[in-house]
Amino acid sequence: MAVFEFKISDWLETLKIQTQPSVKLFDPVRKRWMAETPEEVVRQCLIQYLCLGHGIPYSRMAVEKQVAVYQLKKRFDLVIYNKLAEAYVLIECKAPHIQIDQYVLDQAARYNIQLKAPYLLVSNGQTSLMCQVDFIKSSYDFTDMLPDYPF
Repeated sequence: MAVFEFKISDWLETLKIQTQPSVKLFDPVRKRWMAETPEEVVRQCLIQYLCLGHGIPYSRMAVEKQVAVYQLKKRFDLVIYNKLAEAYVLIECKAPHIQIDQYVLDQAARYNIQLKAPYLLVSNGQTSLMCQVDFIKSSYDFTDMLPDYPF
């Protein structure tokens, strides 16, 4: 299985951090300060990796938006949109202590039932997996590379 290249340790120094009165991270997609949680650190490092490392503009990203999954309201962590404003990469972020396993991949796949993004990425900041979805065969193939932007 191909392991994706992203590691939070490579991107921590790019985060805007406020320490008073409590530790908060600036989210450039939502344009507001967010409470620091382990999952939020992973998400913000991943946002910087996508923008600074791959040139994907913040305007092509959405964070924690609601999606209906079998009549249930769920929130995805991060989506990258293509130039037609269609979901292109659906990203599920987990805290570093959460193992990236089939359960996490299945969670992202469930969210993707509605979005139909051709790529899924799951990460805890230490281990990351990315796959390309084949909707016709109802399967996916792992990859270690993000598609080249622009898409």
